[in-house]
Amino acid sequence: MRDAPSPDRARDKTLTGKPDSDFSARDALVAGIFLGCIGLGLMALIVANQNVEWTWQYWGEHTVNQDGITATRFDRSAISRNFFLGFLAVVGLGLAIWRSWLSYLQTRTGLRQAATAERGLIIDRYQKGALMLESEELTVRLAGVYALRDLALSDPDETYILVLDVLTGFVRERTQKDIIREDGILSDATPKAPPKARFAPDLQEAIDAVSHIRNKVSDAILIEREAQWSLRIINSNLRHINLSYKNLTNGVFAGSIFDKAFILCADFSNCRLVNASFWGATVIATDISGANLKDVTMSAHTTFKVWAYEDNLPQDVPEELRKAIPLRHRSEPWGDFVNRAIKEWPDANWETYLKSFPPISDKKFQKIE
Repeated sequence: MRDAPSPDRARDKTLTGKPDSDFSARDALVAGIFLGCIGLGLMALIVANQNVEWTWQYWGEHTVNQDGITATRFDRSAISRNFFLGFLAVVGLGLAIWRSWLSYLQTRTGLRQAATAERGLIIDRYQKGALMLESEELTVRLAGVYALRDLALSDPDETYILVLDVLTGFVRERTQKDIIREDGILSDATPKAPPKARFAPDLQEAIDAVSHIRNKVSDAILIEREAQWSLRIINSNLRHINLSYKNLTNGVFAGSIFDKAFILCADFSNCRLVNASFWGATVIATDISGANLKDVTMSAHTTFKVWAYEDNLPQDVPEELRKAIPLRHRSEPWGDFVNRAIKEWPDANWETYLKSFPPISDKKFQKIE
């Protein structure tokens, strides 16, 4: 599906935090300090000279002839003019320091006002994107997802958690209305009613946007840790969802239904999948390191070819499934791991599944301690 046009990213220059003048607060402060140092230096030279005399002879022109006799010649008008110019220089220096300080204060105030205006613009974009998710029109909801995604990527420090919260809340609200299995029971029986052909497009795009934001924001781990935030989509009907190559690490999916889902090379590391259902799902080359699989339900039609790091084993995994999970060394390249898995875990039948799919990236999403 082609992305709908995202909101205009060009921002009004009056809201970007840049004042009208190119004389920044830092420049004003540096100039003031520099001029102040000059003034203090001149004052120090005057004070340090203990032999200053305020006479015409002292400030006149002194010359020494060949006989070593010092002659003094002074022009009162010239001396007066020089003193007056010196006085003007001191006054000008003081004015320059004062002007530099005023410029610093004005620039700092301008930056604060611009930051306030910028925050108002961010809040406005956030509110508009969130309201679009409530529309009855699919295209409008999709546009809202794209708008929120772009907002989180453009200013993650302010909007990362806000956007992820509203997107995951959007998915939860629309998938928790019906969490009953299509066949009504947790067994291998074929459901009587045929399932839907695909997962809802707007919800699929919302999940894709959450994964995309977490991958693209460089400080995502730190932001989530400081906010104590985790991906939570619990007791949700995610039947037929496509989670291929999605970053879902540290997520909480307790009680959610992944029936008939297609999950290729995803990252479920450290996820809570307690009581989750994978009836008829296809899960291939997915990382479940540290995941909790207590009471996970599968069927005879479920393909569950997963792997884990040997130093972060999944929890509460049935013994028969545990034996078929290849364990990867922390620094082992993906290609070497696949070849070793094919040899050391022949019962897992990895050769059939993994060699048909593109390799997963070794740039894993770092685990949050």
